[in-house]
Amino acid sequence: MTLNREKGYRTVTEHNLSERVGTAKIVLAGSPRDIGMEHGAALSVEISEIIDSFLRQSAEVFETPYEEIRRRVKGFEEHIDPEYIEEMHAIAAAARVDYEDILALNTFFDTDSIMTYQSTTCVNLVAFGPAAESGRLIHGRNLDFPSTQAVQNGARVFEYHPRTGNSFLSACWAGMAGAFTAINSAGLTVTEVGAWDRDVSWEGTPLVFLLRKIMQYSDTIEDAFEIVRMTPKTAGFNLTLTDYRVPEAIAIEISAKAAARRRSRKSLLVVSDNRMAASMPSDALAPPSAVSRYIRMCDLAEQHYGRIDVATMRNILADRFDLLLRRQSLTYNSICNSGTVQSVVFEPDELAMWVSQWSVPAPDGVFVRYALDEAPDAQETSAARRSYLPNRLCA
Repeated sequence: MTLNREKGYRTVTEHNLSERVGTAKIVLAGSPRDIGMEHGAALSVEISEIIDSFLRQSAEVFETPYEEIRRRVKGFEEHIDPEYIEEMHAIAAAARVDYEDILALNTFFDTDSIMTYQSTTCVNLVAFGPAAESGRLIHGRNLDFPSTQAVQNGARVFEYHPRTGNSFLSACWAGMAGAFTAINSAGLTVTEVGAWDRDVSWEGTPLVFLLRKIMQYSDTIEDAFEIVRMTPKTAGFNLTLTDYRVPEAIAIEISAKAAARRRSRKSLLVVSDNRMAASMPSDALAPPSAVSRYIRMCDLAEQHYGRIDVATMRNILADRFDLLLRRQSLTYNSICNSGTVQSVVFEPDELAMWVSQWSVPAPDGVFVRYALDEAPDAQETSAARRSYLPNRLCA
């Protein structure tokens, strides 16, 4: 383990991962069944713990019996691509847990949003061109979530090499076949932020599978937006998408019936859980904390304009200043708070990301750098993606 003395951060490279339990990259390759079996077998203990100590207990928040939640989420299946259904069945079989529990875990964000009109409260910052230290695109994200120790123990980085589509890295949790923080072999990054909204539906594609589909079958931001536009959705979320090759970053604000994009300004993009796109319906419920984090992130981006690199981005993600209280705090008004369970900085031009997700608040923890390895038979995989994508978009 090395210490970055200038910034005061401990960092771990892929050459000394053994010093940290749970930081080893999980490589998954092959058919949906192959990927699911590898996933379930490798993390069976962690998956069972997440189901028992987090998923079942979450039913108390919804004031709904857990068996009723399992029944309700079955309706999502008709909106999930068959390959992901097959993968979830394989995860369950290898981990020796019920498939219905794996489905409930992968649809938790949607269930939370539908039943409470709220979800994860997070923040993103993207800088490139004149806003960044060397012009290269840097994307930082904090994920705020009411986690448990079992979820932290099950936090992993997965490297996917599916038979069809792009390879990608996903910082996620044991048992999840979808994605919520990821980078693919085309250099696209995607993250999500919960957005409080009453426009919800049980008749849509769960969030993590929408993002998984973007990673697996998108080569450009336009590909990704078309997938979002044509896919039935469940609830309010704000997505952040970047492409370092353009370079460009956009926010896609979605609800069950709407999707709108918002582009970067002055080579900067800030995304929190408040709505900013002019064309989005006004029926949103963003709390003051969302606006506070958004304004504070904008302020920091302006302060560091032209000097944002990986280290500076991590400093920004660790900021605890509460604009509402006017002091340092770990409340949800702050960028870094008591619920920040994941902090990530992407280096898309190197197909890499720095991840901290094993302690809370995550920005204060160890950051591990992961790089995406080239997929086996890369040319064959690319050809399969090109022939597969139009069929998926028309589905």
